[in-house]
Amino acid sequence: MFIILVLILSFIAISLKLSASGLELGQKVVERTAKDKKSIEVARLGLATSITLMRVMAFIVSRIRDLLGLLGSFTVLLGGVIPGILGVIIISSASTIALFSDTDVDGSLVLNGITQQAFQESSGKLDAPVDVGGKPAGLSEESWSKADAVGKKIVSFASDTTINPPNGKYLFYKQGNTPVGYADCSVFVCGVLEGALNRTFAGGDAPNGYNFAVNRKSDLKGYVPTSSMRQIVSKKPQSKIGTTATSLDSALPGDILLKVGHVGIYVGKNENGEHVMVHASSSVNPKCKGDINLSDGQNLQVGFSRASGKYDIIRPSILLGY
Repeated sequence: MFIILVLILSFIAISLKLSASGLELGQKVVERTAKDKKSIEVARLGLATSITLMRVMAFIVSRIRDLLGLLGSFTVLLGGVIPGILGVIIISSASTIALFSDTDVDGSLVLNGITQQAFQESSGKLDAPVDVGGKPAGLSEESWSKADAVGKKIVSFASDTTINPPNGKYLFYKQGNTPVGYADCSVFVCGVLEGALNRTFAGGDAPNGYNFAVNRKSDLKGYVPTSSMRQIVSKKPQSKIGTTATSLDSALPGDILLKVGHVGIYVGKNENGEHVMVHASSSVNPKCKGDINLSDGQNLQVGFSRASGKYDIIRPSILLGY
């Protein structure tokens, strides 16, 4: 009887492991073929969790099989061994769960780093779960606290690109088919959106993201010049919050500042109370800085400067449909 049970449990353990391997293959296929970002994320998280649970079950079944084999070898001692074996099974199962899981700071069970949050619907702000990044140095706490999740991701990515420049070199301004390390104003904004959100300015999917350290203009999934940006915004007028000439205080970190011939990203108020934007300004008489407080004495072509002039204030979370 013990031999039959051991064989059955062995078959179950092998089946579970094979199923986990099959799901891993399916996960890779989904990631390569699916086009919708939210569908990819939901499928990936669901498959990853199923794989983890199957491996946990396979581990537990294997341990029970081993213990039953041991039990069959010592049937003479059954009277005293059964309680011990049951205890070992319980401890083994608990250890397995501890090995594959953890508890998050909010008490949620985590399996392979995947929290129960993964199964909740998106809040509408971002495809959850997501890391919005920390507050960039020099940005006021007041401004950062007002930003939504989309804006925080945009500001974190754009600021890090400037404060910690790719390959240790500040970006240069250049129009046309720019090489790596160069960007004009529209390339910079499109690159930030694709790098921070995996979304194009028009709201399309950009699954490969964008990295100013290795990518160039031709790598953008959905590059659009400032003239086309204005056309896109005109189709979603609710995304226009106001203008910098009349209501700059209504701008939030991450908002897009757009006017005829130029575009940038509103960072927020710095610690000196100045309204700051980050953008690719010009190769002629450049005056951008490498820090949000505008105090490092740099004269950069791509960087931070005071937000001045008349711009339309565009809210990305509305423009991109979050």
